[in-house]
Amino acid sequence: MVAKLPVGGETTTCSGMAWGFNPYLTEADQFTGSYVAVVESVARLVAAGFKRQDMYLTFQEYFESLRGDAKRWGKPTAAVLGALMAQVDLGIGSIGGKDSMSGSFEQLDVPPTLVSFATAVGKVGRVTSPEFKGAGHRVALVAPRCYDAEGIAPAAEDALAAMDAVQELIGNGAALAVCTPGYGCMAESLFKMCVGNRIGVALDDSIAVDDLFAPAYGSFIVELAPSANMPTVSNLVEIGPIGETTADYVFHAAGETLDLANLQEVWENGIASVFPY
Repeated sequence: MVAKLPVGGETTTCSGMAWGFNPYLTEADQFTGSYVAVVESVARLVAAGFKRQDMYLTFQEYFESLRGDAKRWGKPTAAVLGALMAQVDLGIGSIGGKDSMSGSFEQLDVPPTLVSFATAVGKVGRVTSPEFKGAGHRVALVAPRCYDAEGIAPAAEDALAAMDAVQELIGNGAALAVCTPGYGCMAESLFKMCVGNRIGVALDDSIAVDDLFAPAYGSFIVELAPSANMPTVSNLVEIGPIGETTADYVFHAAGETLDLANLQEVWENGIASVFPY
């Protein structure tokens, strides 16, 4: 979310906040899940047009009742250590939060939960939204080059370099839309970028199906302005075009073409009984 500060008269100063959390990953591995939650929240706020150097964090934690059980104590311990390591690696501190160790009722326990929220103050002119803005524009991927052995958590220096490249693109007006993949991977991000303005995308043949469904934390999908130039980056970052937006409302990838209107209908119908449209 982004909101102008409530002051008398007109202002160009705004606050922003973004969250990060993968419940499935954090249930399986509390350390990595919490580390990635921090990375995701910071990346999302960078994608919204805010500078990582201006950010702070706040955490929302929720765990089962500990009951003197070493295994139960181990879950919040691992989660907090993972979040702390991410703060050290990214150079961003957590200045608030809420903790609860009472998520149990009889034999039911909540899954281990550490949601990271990144927040910052910035300028309205830098605010960037994720939906594609027009057809015929290049779509680029900016990604950390190295990840951990499981391919989930990005190397810290690589992630910071990727964020700085995106901040440069946003700052010089080269980025029309920016999105960072979460646990839905690139497939979800590209789909939602299309839905916003009903603009399609055609990906290069070099993008395989597996690429679309692989974790890509700390990476960014960017719709480039027609005259945009790629920033100069170090060997810590992979950057380059992966496709182009299209006037046809379709998702073309790996030799297949999907009708986005049908996909959007299926997607929106999932909650139509609760939020009719």
